[in-house]
Amino acid sequence: MKSRLTSILNDSSYHTFVYEERGRLLGMIGFIFNVAYHTNDPHVRVIAFSVRESFQGKGIGNLLIERTEQWASRQGAKSIVLNSGDRDEKQRPSNLSSLGIPRKGHRIL
Repeated sequence: MKSRLTSILNDSSYHTFVYEERGRLLGMIGFIFNVAYHTNDPHVRVIAFSVRESFQGKGIGNLLIERTEQWASRQGAKSIVLNSGDRDEKQRPSNLSSLGIPRKGHRIL
């Protein structure tokens, strides 16, 4: 992980926000600003999003998503895309809906 993170932090296309409390990492979101083949509108693709299990439901995920939306909007992104992995709907993390992220994982800004 250390070598991957070093590469990511040295690439200006990637961005990471973390939530810390008393020196403990409780949540993180990693994303990339993208253009696409299918639209002229740039977007942000969330590629890593996690909140420590014992701290879920306390608003940390919401804060990370809101901060990402603010950043994306300032950059001119028109939407945020989040892929939650190769899972069927029954296995989709239920907390994504509570964050306002629709089933298809695409949120217009």
